[in-house]
Amino acid sequence: QRRDMGNPEMAPFQFADEKYSLEAVRQKMSTFAAERDWNQFHTPRNLLLALVGEVGELSELFQWKGEVPVGLEGWSAEERQNLGDELSDVLLYLVRLADRCEIDLPAAVQRKMQKNAEKYPAALVKGSSKKYNTYRDNWKRIEKKVASSPSAETTTATDSSGEDSSMDDACSPPVANAHKEGNSNSVDPSISKAASASRMDKLKLYGFVTVCFLVGLLPLLMLFLAIVNVFDSVVKPEPASPM
Repeated sequence: QRRDMGNPEMAPFQFADEKYSLEAVRQKMSTFAAERDWNQFHTPRNLLLALVGEVGELSELFQWKGEVPVGLEGWSAEERQNLGDELSDVLLYLVRLADRCEIDLPAAVQRKMQKNAEKYPAALVKGSSKKYNTYRDNWKRIEKKVASSPSAETTTATDSSGEDSSMDDACSPPVANAHKEGNSNSVDPSISKAASASRMDKLKLYGFVTVCFLVGLLPLLMLFLAIVNVFDSVVKPEPASPM
């Protein structure tokens, strides 16, 4: 049983080589393809389809096994090696795809993780696997508190010894408690960002609904105009012929 599964005697799992970066993988893949004149085949679309195929092969290793425990208890050494090979294929194609699309993958990963941290504040979602939109009711309550607050910025309180006490506030409930200096209106920054994200999601949803409504209404309007034109051509009297 792994340490992260409740066994404190076992060390947490980590990769063996911390210095082998995604940039190192990118360089090796680029050299590998150039030496074989494969750049002509490594278009974004082809690489994406190859990546999807490798994900399918990865999925086959879990097929018919039911719920697989963390750490792959009961798997043979050969099965674990095959899994490592397929995971490597997925990673290699992913890095190669990012390279050919000129996407700075490490920077994108860091940016995405920051977005996820703002979308899923630990104080609101801890212990729950629900999607972020299920917390909008809580965010509405938080928005009201933020709106009624004179300032949404938090201040870092220091005790008499001059040590930063912000770590104490990090363990506070979702809506920030009063700091040691009596500031009862301070709000957890992650909660404020979550409220802002909720407002943006609402605007995006309203815009999407509006576009769908207009797109659906346009064919009906065109059909109505066509019917009117046909009706006019049928009932319109012909001009009298000259004598």
